[in-house]
Amino acid sequence: PVRSSSTSAPSSSTTTTTRPAVPTSTTVPAPLLDGCGLTGPARPEGTFEVVTPAGGQRPDGYSYRVSVEAGLPVDPDCFAAAVREVLSDRRSWGAAHQVKGTATVEIRLASPATTDRLCAPLRTNGIFSCRNGRLAVLNWYRWREGAASYGSDLASYRIYMVNHEVGHVLGHIHQHCPAAGAPAPVMMQQTKGVGECEPNPWPQPPALVPPPRPPNILEARPRRPAA
Repeated sequence: PVRSSSTSAPSSSTTTTTRPAVPTSTTVPAPLLDGCGLTGPARPEGTFEVVTPAGGQRPDGYSYRVSVEAGLPVDPDCFAAAVREVLSDRRSWGAAHQVKGTATVEIRLASPATTDRLCAPLRTNGIFSCRNGRLAVLNWYRWREGAASYGSDLASYRIYMVNHEVGHVLGHIHQHCPAAGAPAPVMMQQTKGVGECEPNPWPQPPALVPPPRPPNILEARPRRPAA
């Protein structure tokens, strides 16, 4: 196994504006609120534990697999439950189901150093997440710390992390703030700031939610890895 040398995040020159908490719901599932953290130090090993899917899922839409880097102080089953809460929400990308074998989307929670390795040649600098092929790599540093654009609302930022990187794997590219005061597109690089927009972790604004519809995987084109 490739052993990560550190879990600390390098400094970045990115300028962000601190915002107050922006809760997305009055009832946020516990895994998204507490981040599934365990006590004890982080000793990332560079290898991954694939989480067995929960029972009762319908094989609809696109498939995804969840894994957590061995040695991170994170409960893998809890993390998979957090991902499932996001991707099963009708404001996300449409119907999805978790599998243990080959999947359309491979979601990995990784330490900063392992994230950098998995995301290369994209430079994530220990502080960003990425998409690389069918990998949606979520940086544990961000999962734990959030981003200034979301203030203290870690749950909403975690929702954004999942939706943004999965969106890349499904073929969606970066977007920009459309107008002052508008919800930031989920494919905007909100970790780096939201400009004049308001933070928004969902592909569909809550007031404009259509019936769930699985994305057209056949039309999804490969994209350059993106943070």
